[in-house]
Amino acid sequence: FGLRGKKWLGDHVALGATLVDESRDTQDYRLGGADLTLQAGRGSFIKFEYAQTEATQSARYYSTDGGLSFTTLNPLAATSSADDRSGEAFGVEARMNLRERGLTRRDATVAAWWNRTDEQFAVARRDEGFDVDRMGLEASGALSERIKLALRATTIERGGIRPGVAATVDQVSMQ
Repeated sequence: FGLRGKKWLGDHVALGATLVDESRDTQDYRLGGADLTLQAGRGSFIKFEYAQTEATQSARYYSTDGGLSFTTLNPLAATSSADDRSGEAFGVEARMNLRERGLTRRDATVAAWWNRTDEQFAVARRDEGFDVDRMGLEASGALSERIKLALRATTIERGGIRPGVAATVDQVSMQ
């Protein structure tokens, strides 16, 4: 089963909580999380998030030969030690609506974010088996009634792909 709740304490503070508890034949899975949102106005906020998982959400496989054979990407999913697996994730997101704050006459927003998942954190879409840090900046706005511009820069750093080696991916996009 799963539960998600969020409660606004006035106009500027919200507390949220998430719980997922799955009982399965091979192993039980649990995810718990909490978040705090501090909102200055519509579209302007900072949000802090924390989550913890126990066990593995699902096995992930990869094929290098077109599907003739597969390798398990999260090998702990296939062993009894998967029940002992526990991981954490942290995140911070800040976003500002510049028009709402009175800084521009046209729609415009800026945002920054950072999140980290440790090597044992496991959700269905993210179970990499190594520490991952993601951070980014974005800005978007209307230059005129017909022209809008969006910019985004993201950095993803993956640790532990090979012992002592980290990989960093940088991406910049404009629309």
